[in-house]
Amino acid sequence: MNQFVSKGIVLHRINYGEKDRILTLLLNDKGKIRVLAKSVRSNKSKLAGGIELFSESTVGLAKSRSDLYILTSGRLDRHFGNIAKDLQRTMLGYEFLKIINKLCEDGSGEDFYRILLSSLEGLDDPEIDKEVTELWFNIQVLHETGSLPNLQTAPNGTDLEQANMYSFDYDSQCFTPNNRGGFSQNHIKLLRLILSTKNPKKLVQIENIEDLVSAAHRLSHQLVEQYVR
Repeated sequence: MNQFVSKGIVLHRINYGEKDRILTLLLNDKGKIRVLAKSVRSNKSKLAGGIELFSESTVGLAKSRSDLYILTSGRLDRHFGNIAKDLQRTMLGYEFLKIINKLCEDGSGEDFYRILLSSLEGLDDPEIDKEVTELWFNIQVLHETGSLPNLQTAPNGTDLEQANMYSFDYDSQCFTPNNRGGFSQNHIKLLRLILSTKNPKKLVQIENIEDLVSAAHRLSHQLVEQYVR
């Protein structure tokens, strides 16, 4: 069996047999794979502590004759334990895992690794509002899947900076000038900024971000519901 070591995040796990588990891992260099963790549910297992949910681990893997890899070693590098201390953050964390698992085909999806890892880091930080982290996650996922709306021009091609307020047109996937709209230029600038930030923590440095997050978060959530889930 060919063996290798990689960084991984557990996306999903199910019990198998009396003591085993089948894991779905997202690896930073090979994308999504399915792994058989033998005897990991045994009290004496040395592997269980290295494959926790909401964690980044270094895993040793071996290619078997089936479509499953075999887990040979696991070391917990970072565990985002604060997520499990808050029910809403926990549920959001599971939602992140579910979405990434759905988007990634077997043997691909390594480009989503950074997005997921940074999002778990954000959820783990109690100083970052969970809506800020979810907004960052949603925009990054929409961009990665090619579903991000037009943040540069209105449906008629005019530059978005030419009006003060906007509404969002779902048919054209554009912001359109509307004096009674719910989005300002600052909302659009925030969405653009998210694309250039490497993690949600950068966003908390924005002055008065709490005044912008609610509407932007609601829009991003609706777009993810429409195009991703």
